[in-house]
Formats: sequence, structure tokens, C-alpha cells
Amino acid sequence: MDHEVAKIILESIWNDEELIHLVDYYFNHCLQILGFYTSLGTCLGRARDNQSQIQLAIMHFEEERAENVGGTLQELQRFREAGDPFTDEFSMLFNSVCEQQAEMLQKLQAREKLDKELKSAQTWRRVTIAIFVTAFVSALIFSVVAVAKAWKPVVIALAAALPAPIVTAGKWRNSWCEKYRKKLKGKKELIDLMNAGTRILINDLVTIRLLVSKLETEIESIMQIADFALGEEQEEAVRRGMLQIKKRADVFMKTMEDLSTQDDKSSREIQMARTLILLRIMGQSGR
Repeated sequence: MDHEVAKIILESIWNDEELIHLVDYYFNHCLQILGFYTSLGTCLGRARDNQSQIQLAIMHFEEERAENVGGTLQELQRFREAGDPFTDEFSMLFNSVCEQQAEMLQKLQAREKLDKELKSAQTWRRVTIAIFVTAFVSALIFSVVAVAKAWKPVVIALAAALPAPIVTAGKWRNSWCEKYRKKLKGKKELIDLMNAGTRILINDLVTIRLLVSKLETEIESIMQIADFALGEEQEEAVRRGMLQIKKRADVFMKTMEDLSTQDDKSSREIQMARTLILLRIMGQSGR
């Protein structure tokens, strides 16, 4: 509903279809991003199940020692059957989100156009003021010259009549330029917010990609060790495998915690960016 309210406000204050489409695209993309983070949370849930199976395997190993390794092998088998928590569907969704972010950045190139328009508006306002000041001064000079050539009543009439329309027109032109400049500035502020939010999200996605890749590498390494232990099913082979798994388990758990923290952080940033843009749009309606 906030999204719809934002569209109504934008349509009422700016007759700019390109900007309205850009904001609409940004909000829809935010929803898709939040959907991606929901999917990431689901994958992290499966990764936590993997972590529990590894911890149970280590616990059985430490309890069983030289007696038997049946419980250890059972938990390793469960871990092996669980497989990679990051599915092909997740990978496709991740790639789609990254492509949309690249497209969003391309659309935000309109910022450069607005920068130029804003500078042009400021320059034109200064030029306009200079023109009207020149006209005003010229009118006064004309009045002074008339002193030497005309009756006093004519001079008074000229002095009173000429500057007044010029000053009025100058005020109107200055007011129009200022309103136009404020509109351009409002658009630029809005696009700057979307640009900043998009770039932060891209950085977050890069971090998530690295953490997911690292976590998958650790899972694959542990699976290979588990395959070795399950294939041998001998006490010595299981012991060597479990010692390696214990070393890998710490890295696995630390990486998963980092990824979970990044997931929460990125989700909050998306919500915050969306809220800031909504507030900016509503603020524009009060100007």
C-alpha cells in the first residue's frame, strides 16, 4: 500500500513518467530482493541442519572412540544424504537478482542528466536575474536622460512607470526559476537515494556470493571426507576422517554465522532504503 501511495504522490507533484517508472521498478525490485533473502534464510536453515549432523557425528565419535563407530557413520550418512543446502533454484534466483541490480544501475544513469539540468537551471536563474537587473538599470538611465530632454511631469511618469513592470516580471521569473530548481533538486535527491541503496545492495550481494561459495566449499570438503570414512568403514579410517572434519567444522560454523549475520543486515538495509525513499517522496508532497 505504501508503494501505491508513493505512486499517487509522484504523479501529483511531478509529471515525469520516466521517474515514476524508475521508482516503481525500484520498489518492485525491493520486493524481489526480499524474496531472495527469504530463500537465503531457507538455505541457511538447511545448512544449520547440516551443522547439527556434523556436531552429532563428532559427539558420537568422541563417545565411541575405540569401541565402535556405528553412531558416527550413521550421522555422517545423514549429513551426506542432506547434500548441498544451496539448491539450483537458489542459484538461479541469485543470478536473476544480480542481473536486475545491473539493470537498475543502468536506469539510474538518469542521475547524470538531472545533474546537468540542475546546474543549467541554476545558471539560467543567475542569467535571468542579470538580465532583469540590466533592464532595470537601463530604465533608470533612460529616466535620467529624459530629465535633460523632457518636462518634469514626463520624467516623473517615466520613472514611475518603467521600472515597476520590470521588477514585477523579474520577481515572477525568479519565483518560477526557484520552483523549477526545487523540482529538479527533489528528483535528484530521490534518484541519489535509489542509487545509494542499489550500490549498497550490490556490495552486499558480492559479500553473500563469497560467503556462500566459501560455505559450499567447506560442505563439499566435509562430504568428501565423509565419503572416504563411509567407504572404508574401518576404525582408523573413520578416526582420521573425523579428525579432519573436526578441523573443518569450526570454519563451517563460523562461515555460516557470518552469512546469517550478512543476511539479517542486508534485509534491514533494504527495508531502511525503501522507507527513506517513501519518506522523501512524502516530504516532496509538502513542499
